[in-house]
Amino acid sequence: MIAPMSGRLVSPILVGRRDELEAVELTLDALGGGSARHLLIAGEAGVGKTRLVEELAKRAAERGMLVLRGTCANIGDGGLPYGPIVDALRGLVEVLDPDVVSRVVGPSGVELGMLVPSLGGGGRHAGATQRQWLQARVFDALLGLLQRLGATTPTVLILEDLHWSDQATRETATFLARALRDAPVLLVMTYRSDEMHRRHPLMPWLAELERAGQVERLALRRLEAGEVRELVRAIDGASPDDERVGLIYRRSDGNPFFIEELLAADRESGGAARLPSTLRDVLLARIGAIPDAARGLLGVAAIAGQQVDHDLLVQAAGLAESDAIEAIREAVANQLLLPVALPDGRDGYAFRHALVQEAVADDLLPGERRRLHRRSAEVLEGREPGTGAGAAAHWASLAHHWKAAGVDVRAFEASLRAARSAEATFAFAAAVEHDECALELWDAVPDAAAIAGFDRIELLAQTAQAARLKGDAHRDVQLRREAIAAVGDAEDPARLGILHEQLGRAFWNSGDSGEAIAAYEEAVRLIPEQPPTPERAVVLAGLGQMLMLLDRWDESRVLCEEAIQVAREVGARAAEGHALNTLGTDFGGQGRCGEAIVALEAAQEIAFEVRQADDIARSFVNLCDATWICGDLARAAEIAERGIAVADDHGLRSSYGSVLRSSSVLMHFELGQWDVARRRAAEAFSGAAPDPSTERDRLTRCGSLLVASGSPEAGARLERLAELLRSGPIESQFHAPFYTAMAELAVWEGRPADALAEVERGVETLAHKEMPWLLVRLHRVGARAAADLAEVARARRDPGLAGQVIERLARLRIDRERIVRRSLTSHTGSAAITTAAESATADADELRAEGIVDPATWRSVVELWQATRQPYPTAYAFWRLGEAEMLSGDRGAATTSLAEAAAIADRLGATPLAAAVRGLGRRARLRIEAGRTPDEKRHAEAKAEPVASSIETFGLTVRETEVLGLLAEGRTNRQIAAALFISLNTVGVHVSNILGKLNASSRTEAATIAVRLGIVPA
Repeated sequence: MIAPMSGRLVSPILVGRRDELEAVELTLDALGGGSARHLLIAGEAGVGKTRLVEELAKRAAERGMLVLRGTCANIGDGGLPYGPIVDALRGLVEVLDPDVVSRVVGPSGVELGMLVPSLGGGGRHAGATQRQWLQARVFDALLGLLQRLGATTPTVLILEDLHWSDQATRETATFLARALRDAPVLLVMTYRSDEMHRRHPLMPWLAELERAGQVERLALRRLEAGEVRELVRAIDGASPDDERVGLIYRRSDGNPFFIEELLAADRESGGAARLPSTLRDVLLARIGAIPDAARGLLGVAAIAGQQVDHDLLVQAAGLAESDAIEAIREAVANQLLLPVALPDGRDGYAFRHALVQEAVADDLLPGERRRLHRRSAEVLEGREPGTGAGAAAHWASLAHHWKAAGVDVRAFEASLRAARSAEATFAFAAAVEHDECALELWDAVPDAAAIAGFDRIELLAQTAQAARLKGDAHRDVQLRREAIAAVGDAEDPARLGILHEQLGRAFWNSGDSGEAIAAYEEAVRLIPEQPPTPERAVVLAGLGQMLMLLDRWDESRVLCEEAIQVAREVGARAAEGHALNTLGTDFGGQGRCGEAIVALEAAQEIAFEVRQADDIARSFVNLCDATWICGDLARAAEIAERGIAVADDHGLRSSYGSVLRSSSVLMHFELGQWDVARRRAAEAFSGAAPDPSTERDRLTRCGSLLVASGSPEAGARLERLAELLRSGPIESQFHAPFYTAMAELAVWEGRPADALAEVERGVETLAHKEMPWLLVRLHRVGARAAADLAEVARARRDPGLAGQVIERLARLRIDRERIVRRSLTSHTGSAAITTAAESATADADELRAEGIVDPATWRSVVELWQATRQPYPTAYAFWRLGEAEMLSGDRGAATTSLAEAAAIADRLGATPLAAAVRGLGRRARLRIEAGRTPDEKRHAEAKAEPVASSIETFGLTVRETEVLGLLAEGRTNRQIAAALFISLNTVGVHVSNILGKLNASSRTEAATIAVRLGIVPA
């Protein structure tokens, strides 16, 4: 950790940062009170980010808080994997007693030991298929460590210079910013804003952090003229004259570091230096004032990066120890270098500012630069690489130096080692960069295959695997294609087939389902049926899975059964389990529930046997879905909960763990256990940004809860889901719930025309898909939207619109009847009861669309939903039953039904439904429950946009509109008279006029028409 800057040319006070220091104090107050806070400090180079962070760290330490600090190193593209994290964790070992370290590391020693061996087990090997999930274990281990630290003492974690960060560091920071909410932990991050060109890798990270909404941004500005005067006075110890301040202000443009450098150069030249206006010249003027030996040593340090260890600096400079120490002393005395403790525990030095290092490096001649890179590489080669993140950093530095020195063979070998070391620590972006470098060097290196231990095709495959784990599906596709082209037509059909199978997965991840299927089919064609081989089983199972995801269950089933047979003949247990996993899902989709459960449980047993973490978690997802499809909601919820624990234990929290949490949301939503559903939804939406597939699943399964709860996030979440679906294949499991949620959201927002259009789009999109239990639900919401729109048409006295709605509803009915027949043919038991309830609700809403009031129909709908034990649609049915009873004149029965609907909606937290039920009760002056909750008021106000055209259509006066609004609140004539300060007789006249103009037979009907048309709030 870098020591605070000191010396005669550094201001003893922090100038021009009053607002920022107030924000720091408020943040530390909140942290001391037990709340998590996060700061993102941005600013151009030299503007004072580090100084502000040092002030924050000092104030936190004065409050007794623990401060951990790490800095990203500038070693070229990519950065050191987890560099600042490792730096900070090593600082933890330095400041805490060993027993305290052991306690706070707790069960996470193995994972944290992968980064810092002294914290635990030193890491353990992970198979390539699991590394992307083990990265999530490192994330969770860091989260647990910080939470335990926070429980001991408020903790500040500082990550500096993220503009030089690697992707693993950025992903870790995003995860912590999302997940650290309740623990008293402050995450402070800094970066250079002037480095942010549009292709800088930090740009999308910053956008993601903004979406997370958990981070306060402090953007440091340049100093103004008065603040520059104050800074110069603090440094000089005397009041400066106006001319000097004006000159410094113009040349520095208010950058504090530039000011300090100008003052230093001015002082050393006796005030006579002819300083140019560029910072580079200012820096080089200062460097030129020190002895030759120190300048030469700075060149070595600049080649190494912003930080360099003592031994490397001395050995690469080729100086005697005593001469080197004297040169270093000169550099430190002139505040060009600072003594630091490096992340690996060595003593070293850091440039006072990165700009100094950059200026020195730029001033080197090309030949001189190559010589110093070579010398640095030679020194590094004599060292042990270490383990974990230390090994990744060692090989990354060595590859960087050998490549810059132009020694291709050594650069090639170091790049390969750097790639695998980075991958072992889950720094997949760094692994891709090093693999790509090795690919570039392949043809320039004699006997490259002998050095690597494999051919170029295998290197392409490794690079593609790293690209996939990084999340770059398009690069994955490119590399797989290149590997296939390199194999050609050849002698090794098994290898070519597996490459095509991998290409198919890459296409699928990139959202190109057509190319994915074609690649899988080519893989199956390439590998002969005889003799049976493990490769044949793998490609058959892969194609089967792709077809299953596209709802082509019969084709998928045939392939999976063949894959299972081949796998059993050759003993390929992993391929057998994978195929059984897909086969069980096929059976579930076809309504063969018993066979589905047997196949999925067998797949799960094999996955545990062969320790395939991916298939273990996948089996829980598919078993939960199959059980849900077959109608056993309670058991499906239990499976989801067990699966969450297993996924977390296998390091899959951010992937399958997120999917299973989303499944739990859906199951508990339908069971009416919304508190559990909300908790699981919060967990699913926290943590690192998921890959598109996981995010799509999460948004789909949580959509119904968001809409039904009246969440203000519902619209934005569904828009994000729409973006993801536009770039992917048509899948019923995602598209049907999406259109259903979009339609229901539009209905609750008072947009029935939009809702009906969403349903029609969904039906057209899914015309050739088969998931009846999802499609019948879409139709049920469509019938409701049509009924609402028909009521609006009648209220507007628009028979043309009413007729169009009935025609559209009739077209939808044809498709719905087909779907219901298909569902009732394939599903029995509780699944069939749910289908019957969905269909009966649609039938009842169709009658409502035609203006038919039939309480008996709605009473049967209530009974069907009660049999399913799904409270939310039951409450909807009670609402409509109460409405029908009220319109039929049975106010007592209506009061009972509406009270039941309100009670269920209140227990669930179904805000829009509760608001609708109470609104009807008020308009009908039925004693359901007094008042509205704040959420219900917010929901009503969101819809309360007066429709001027409707008012004009009915010829309502301003006073009549006021009376109508009070009618909608359930006020009596006497209460209206008191509210408007008019006579009781005048109120009676206004009410009579309103009934006539709206063609309403009662006060309740008039109020309902007004609400439907938006004339008054609901």
